Amino acid sequence: GFIRYDHVGEGAYAETENKIQEDVRYYMKDKTVFIVAHRFSSIMEADKIIVIDDGKIVEIGDHNYLLKRQGFYSSLYYEQFKNEGLYPIVRTEN
Repeated sequence: GFIRYDHVGEGAYAETENKIQEDVRYYMKDKTVFIVAHRFSSIMEADKIIVIDDGKIVEIGDHNYLLKRQGFYSSLYYEQFKNEGLYPIVRTEN
């Protein structure tokens, strides 16, 4: 399957965004799904995240791995949450 999020949460209430993501998680169960997204909340639970910058793959890993690397993904992640005035979600397991 293929899912393209076009700022799913932009303009949507948090409750609506959560419902959309819940439905997508149900759909993805036991499937290989490619998700294209700009919001980190849409991809944080992915088994593998491929980070593309200027048409080139610059990082590959899961959310925690990419945050620990403190590379491009990590800088974008923290910038998004800083701009939204939110605290980022960092899982301590793994």
